[in-house]
Amino acid sequence: MAEAGPGRTAEPVRPRRGFPEGYLWGAGTSALQHEGSPLADGAGQSIMYRWAHTPGRVPAGQDFDVSADFYRRFRDDVRLMRQIGLRAYNFSTAWSRIVPDGRGRINPRGLDFYDALVDTLLEAEIAPLCNLYVFDHPAELEDRGGWLNRDMARWFSDYASVVYERLGDRVQYWTTMCEPRFLSHVGHVVGSHPPEKTDITGGLRVLHHLLLGQGHAVQAFRAGGAKGRIGGQHLLIPVAAASDDERDIAAAERVDAYLNLSALDPQWRGAYPQVLIDWYGAAWPADGVGDHDLETIAAPVDFLGVDYYLSLTVRHSVSDPTGLFNAGLQMAPVAGRTDADGLRTALNWARDHYRNPPILLLEVGQAGHDTVNGDEVDDVARQLHLHDMLAGTHQAIQDGVDVRGSFVWSLLDGWEFGKGLSERYGLVHVDYRTQRRTVKRSGRWYRRTIARNGWG
Repeated sequence: MAEAGPGRTAEPVRPRRGFPEGYLWGAGTSALQHEGSPLADGAGQSIMYRWAHTPGRVPAGQDFDVSADFYRRFRDDVRLMRQIGLRAYNFSTAWSRIVPDGRGRINPRGLDFYDALVDTLLEAEIAPLCNLYVFDHPAELEDRGGWLNRDMARWFSDYASVVYERLGDRVQYWTTMCEPRFLSHVGHVVGSHPPEKTDITGGLRVLHHLLLGQGHAVQAFRAGGAKGRIGGQHLLIPVAAASDDERDIAAAERVDAYLNLSALDPQWRGAYPQVLIDWYGAAWPADGVGDHDLETIAAPVDFLGVDYYLSLTVRHSVSDPTGLFNAGLQMAPVAGRTDADGLRTALNWARDHYRNPPILLLEVGQAGHDTVNGDEVDDVARQLHLHDMLAGTHQAIQDGVDVRGSFVWSLLDGWEFGKGLSERYGLVHVDYRTQRRTVKRSGRWYRRTIARNGWG
């Protein structure tokens, strides 16, 4: 996805038109960020639960013990989904709610919750999309090394099999885990998320184990005979060189390999990019890549799940080295490029690099500090941003990219890690004190867009 310069962008977007028949219009939430009640009904502590309850990690009083209270209010929230007109809903299951210790003992009440959620969605004629892992796992597994432990890949697959067995007859779409490269980076390279480690070799080892877990989970899905389609979910970040200088181009290629190819190439091409291996040299954890690992990681999937939030420019800089990528680099948002341009670039890149796979755009959204005025939440900036995202998506479809659906992040306001409850992404405003829901201006706009299968 690296380019020779920020000027090499797609032609200007014309934001209008309808979408293909049967297009999946959706929105999402995650167990960690929206359910609340993390220890209810036999659930175990998770690594994020420990972290959020450690002083100094999140703003005081802004853990996820309640958040949007989706665990207790999901039936009302499904009615809101129907009111907005959603055709699909992306939710995640909590490993610690279903297998509290990470291995062995299964908690039937945890499965009962997701069973009831899926049935309620189907009764509302909303297609369920189940994500098996969003940034959280049972704390006991972290005590055993977490994703630094190769055994996590098998433990994850065993947990996935439990979910397949219970929900696999009704869930139409599955994703194995959310943004494995991002998770390995924030947890093990820069240390902003638990387990707060800062070691590039460890981070690359964690990424390999996450991808191996994905592969085992896909194999278990096929072996168990679950219905539906399965794919991964990856954060795509278009990377452009700041100029035509060869050093800038080489720097952009390295960053692209780390941000994008490192997770996608193993799954879709069965190999890590050589530029990444050469770049890290002795830091590359070659001893951790087993003889048949890449074959497992490349277990065939049915679609590519894409998350999109930003683009980057990269400039080589000897005077301003960053330990982040083990090279002298400067990075900044792409100048002169709209969000729609960046998304269009990302989707076209995926088409060209991976032979035009079916794509579900699983996260597009914008954070804000929304306020309620009576019964109104006038989040016009979010509405315009989402329009921009759909414009870029529509243009990519016209370019021949096989995009099958778009999911707004998120349906509800919820917990945002170190920001606590202060940042809001939802189409629906949540008053955390009263749990009152208010459909925002963006949610009303999305309802009209879905009804028209586009706009204009």
